[in-house]
Amino acid sequence: MSFIVTEAGGLATNGHIPILELQPTAIHQRAPCYLGSKHDVQELMNHLKA
Repeated sequence: MSFIVTEAGGLATNGHIPILELQPTAIHQRAPCYLGSKHDVQELMNHLKA
């Protein structure tokens, strides 16, 4: 999903770095995932930083 959203012009992040840059360290590793338009995800990131 992250790849599709990113290719469509949106953003996919875990709140710190882009999801596609995550390197799994365990087979069942979990991470938060925020997907959406650039504007919506940037607005979310601003709220998370506050």
